[in-house]
Amino acid sequence: MNIKRKIFTLYEMIAFMLLTAVISSLTCGFIMFKAYENKKPIKDYSSLTENEHLLELINNYNQINDKFYQKIDEGKLVDHAIKGMLDYLGEPYTEYIEEDRTNGFNEQLQGTYEGIGVEMTVNPVTKQIYVKRVFPDSPAEEAGVLVGDIFLKVNGEDVKDEDLQAISEKIKYGDSPTSVILFLRGEEEIELSLTRKKVEIISAYGRVIEYKRKKVGYLHITSFAALTNEQVRKALKEFKHDGIKEVIIDVRDNTGGYLDAVVKIAEQFIEKGKRILYLEAKDAKNAIIDSTDEKSDLKIVVLVNGASASASEILAAALRETYGAKLVGNKTFGKGKFQETGQLSTGASIKFTAGTWYTPNDVNIDGVGLTPDYEVVLDEKYYLERIDANDNQLQKALEVVTK
Repeated sequence: MNIKRKIFTLYEMIAFMLLTAVISSLTCGFIMFKAYENKKPIKDYSSLTENEHLLELINNYNQINDKFYQKIDEGKLVDHAIKGMLDYLGEPYTEYIEEDRTNGFNEQLQGTYEGIGVEMTVNPVTKQIYVKRVFPDSPAEEAGVLVGDIFLKVNGEDVKDEDLQAISEKIKYGDSPTSVILFLRGEEEIELSLTRKKVEIISAYGRVIEYKRKKVGYLHITSFAALTNEQVRKALKEFKHDGIKEVIIDVRDNTGGYLDAVVKIAEQFIEKGKRILYLEAKDAKNAIIDSTDEKSDLKIVVLVNGASASASEILAAALRETYGAKLVGNKTFGKGKFQETGQLSTGASIKFTAGTWYTPNDVNIDGVGLTPDYEVVLDEKYYLERIDANDNQLQKALEVVTK
């Protein structure tokens, strides 16, 4: 079993990633710490028998495997033994993760996947599944899919009452790599053919917002994946080219990602030698310090909400406590624990809580969250029409950052 060090949080459903689409629903927020080196294979198995508890497990495994009256799948027997150990711990962030979920998380964080290149989400008012984002150079962009397109049918099958995962699986498991999808665009039905291919997941992107005759940079970070740091760097470079001095960083509904990614992003703003966070495991507490020469003079406001968790909270706390940024929105999720994960030979994985993390000011926010400097409840009309004018949290952030 290969072990990787990660952090995870559970919120309902997080932007769940399948092979065909990135699904923006709250599934499981997480921060994944950088992997430490895989343990070397055991050469001397005699040491295993020195542990009486482990010896008892091995003896019972052999008894069951040898004498149970029906044929046994040995791999599944071991998997369930592992699952039983995790269940015994009774900790909410400790669990056995099935292969399909494991694949989804891994793909999301690797930064590329095989699919049509859209991010899907559900309108909480109408319950319709629609396109939240179209990735550049994707089959969806090439076919003419637009943000706001509502899913009606996939390969002739009605999906109006299906959930996000079901729609994605219909595209993913189609007999052909090409799916014919019927969308509702305004009052018109649009039928498009899309063929799956490898797509880069854009987990961070920037745009310029005109506000009271000023140009403000808007940087949206949807997760902290393998490619996110460079995507942030690209957006900041474009802001600099445009002479922008004020930037809003939006981590609403961003439930986590790689620790390496969030640290590297924080380093693009924070001064060398400043703390980004503390990590406390069983026997030690260590500070993660900015060791780069990069720093920024941008004025920063961070947009957060109740689904901003783990890595998002690390970035928000570091930028507020070390850089001087202001937070706008709702209180964050409050995930101050981290997990380690291990990949099983079956394709499934495990995760178990291994410690806690603290903000630069040595505060653990687990179960508490970060309270914004400006608390703003998102107006429901934004769910009906997702435009900047209806996003009152964004409007407040624009007001604060341009003061």
